[in-house]
Amino acid sequence: MNPEEISKVEKAANFIMPWGAYKGIKIQSVKSSYLRWLAEKSTNDKIAEYADLEWRFREEHGDHF
Repeated sequence: MNPEEISKVEKAANFIMPWGAYKGIKIQSVKSSYLRWLAEKSTNDKIAEYADLEWRFREEHGDHF
């Protein structure tokens, strides 16, 4: 990963969920299955992008939970 990609992943990981079961929780603490669902189904583009970035980071590093 280049520095720009790392910065995007860090920003995504630290994003605080504004609603739902994980309200008030950083995306980095959200279960992978829910991240995948958010990435595919969220109508909020920023949340979908951040969920996708975090999920892909976990996929690349074998770090799903």
